[in-house]
Amino acid sequence: MPQIPSDFQEYIDSVPWEELDDGYGNSAEIGTFGTLSLPTLLTNLCSDNEDERLDAINDGLWGRASHQGSVYSATAFAAKALLILLKTRAVTDLSSGGMGSHPVSYDILRFLCHCWKFVQNTANAKPYFPLFLNAARENIDTIISYQSDSDPEVCNAAQLLSSYIAAAPIKEKIRRSTKFPE
Repeated sequence: MPQIPSDFQEYIDSVPWEELDDGYGNSAEIGTFGTLSLPTLLTNLCSDNEDERLDAINDGLWGRASHQGSVYSATAFAAKALLILLKTRAVTDLSSGGMGSHPVSYDILRFLCHCWKFVQNTANAKPYFPLFLNAARENIDTIISYQSDSDPEVCNAAQLLSSYIAAAPIKEKIRRSTKFPE
């Protein structure tokens, strides 16, 4: 059985998943095509089994938390869980599995970059942006630390995510101060 970091598991257990939706419906329930619940898939990122990790990435992150590019009420909570998981370094040496396998940390950072852009720039996702922003700011040191990872793709993903986080307050200030003609 995998060693799931206690901080990560405690956060997963504290989220009211049954009140949140994802790409396959209620996040706490078995989804379309028998997909495991989102909290189960998130914990499977730490699995000793490479197939479970690959399913967690494909079905959990890209299927349930951000189905076909959309974000849902559960997405921001999943993102915060992923930031906590990155902080523990539990997935640094785990492979995501499949062809072109990467470290799980790369897949998480890449997913967070995708969500960041989508949540910040999509009207129906705007309510979730403050949770994303606060979670990212709370974990900025962790994200920056991945910029010196031994895997260059992990470094690049961490740099990109860091740049998104750094630009957020500037973009918001510009939006607030810009006067548009009536």
